[in-house]
Amino acid sequence: MDHVIAAWRDDLRQRRRELKQERQTAKETARRLQHATLGRLTDLREKLEKQLTPLAMPGEEFRFFVGSNREGDRADWFRYQLIATAKELKYYANPQAFHAWARLVVHTVAKAEILVSFHALGHEYNGVLVGSACFYEKQQVDDNLMHAATIHSLSDEVFQFNYKEPPSEVEERFARWIDPVLVKGLGLVRAVR
Repeated sequence: MDHVIAAWRDDLRQRRRELKQERQTAKETARRLQHATLGRLTDLREKLEKQLTPLAMPGEEFRFFVGSNREGDRADWFRYQLIATAKELKYYANPQAFHAWARLVVHTVAKAEILVSFHALGHEYNGVLVGSACFYEKQQVDDNLMHAATIHSLSDEVFQFNYKEPPSEVEERFARWIDPVLVKGLGLVRAVR
């Protein structure tokens, strides 16, 4: 009987190692999507700088920049925006299990941001991750503090993927998902006065 229990234990340990690796694969795919997003946002920033900065009125300063987090670094940033977007789309975001993000910051007449976030879906991380995107305007609360206001999801649903889907297919689907998201985000930034 002991040999059956020992074999069962060994099987469970092996499966646990496999699951850990499979779930890590989904996180690595999310990092690749984050990198692709950062590239897209950098291209947008360069176009905005080139085409809009010369239109600033005397005394106005137009600034555009992009940013992202590295693994474990600033993963808790933008939690408020992430949770607000998840509530709007009616799902449970789990940034504790995994959270990577990239953003485009626009300071023209108004201050606004487009945030693309990759995070775990559901209470327990089972290798399913999602991408979400939101727009928000920043409003001055006092001399030293700005607050994210008017947070809006930039898509009707999250971009969902898991550890079983080949990364190349995820990246291909993501490329189709992100373009309309960024177009909608730029439209909202443009509308801010």
